Amino acid sequence: PAGAPARGGGSGRAWVAPVLSLIAGAAVVLIVVLLLNGGKDDNNGAAATSSRTTFTTATDTAGARVVKTYKVDPRPNAIAYARGRVWVGSTRTGQLIGLPATGNGRPRRINLPWNGGTTSIAAGFGSLWVTNGPQARVVRINPVTGALQADRAVGSGEADVVATGEGAVWIGRRAIKTTDPPSSIVKVDPHGGKTTEIPFGQEGVSWITTGGGYVWVPNRRRARLSRITPSSGERKSTPIGLGKHRAVFGANQIWVSNYDDGTLTQNNRALDNSAPVALSIRGPLGIAFSANTVWVASQLDNAVVRVDPKTGEVTGSPIDVGRTPFAITAHGKSAWVTNLASATVSRIDLG
Repeated sequence: PAGAPARGGGSGRAWVAPVLSLIAGAAVVLIVVLLLNGGKDDNNGAAATSSRTTFTTATDTAGARVVKTYKVDPRPNAIAYARGRVWVGSTRTGQLIGLPATGNGRPRRINLPWNGGTTSIAAGFGSLWVTNGPQARVVRINPVTGALQADRAVGSGEADVVATGEGAVWIGRRAIKTTDPPSSIVKVDPHGGKTTEIPFGQEGVSWITTGGGYVWVPNRRRARLSRITPSSGERKSTPIGLGKHRAVFGANQIWVSNYDDGTLTQNNRALDNSAPVALSIRGPLGIAFSANTVWVASQLDNAVVRVDPKTGEVTGSPIDVGRTPFAITAHGKSAWVTNLASATVSRIDLG
């Protein structure tokens, strides 16, 4: 029910220990950081990742353009910026690829403690946080050394998404079997390891983002956005558009992509000023914010558009990227989008 209090629990010691027992038993996992000279296929048949780039001339009328296209592992579905690199994960492999954000230097690889199933990546509290869906796990990794800092199960079901901010790490857990507990958000203290579970059984968790003093959760089973107060777990919700959703907080507004409607829903922190933003693309999903720009990726039109948060209108024309763009991150005047069908990452720079 809305406003339901969070349930506390969990052990801090098990979370912060550098070497932990895995779900399947007491196994020691060693993360190995590999510097690439050109890339090699991994054991899962992943595509090679190298420092080679393909330059394109795709532009829009406002001067944004794709400047580099990186070849990465098949089905790249997760991306985050941290410490001068853009980190890319794939559901098909057990590695992270760190692309140099400036475009100079070689990519790096970090081995994860699994062979597949990566669902999301978040950066925060000096670490990378990576979820494995089928194993319902989250690991904490040092992006500088590649060292595994922690490994933890988050409960029965799947770990679909992870986000950081507002003093905690937030993991969306989805019930899969009828015997699984109802879907929930698992709040983790990154310093002491205490966990708190916020029930989300009826609504389900589609995505998580943070900002403006709140945690924002587009619901999975209904067209609504939930706002969570981090300290209490209390919720308020409001209608959004139809379809799959992603969300980002920027310019003191919360922005939600509505896949079926081809729109964004823009709202203030109080959730009392909802406004639809019409887009010039179909199937908007991945969304990011930087440089006073809302970046939105279109799965159906293989393009990215930019929205001006002051006017709520699209700026320029769609920017062509790879096939089936999915996850997007942004930092400064650049954005990076993963292209599922192309097994690439496109970097877009503002002019």
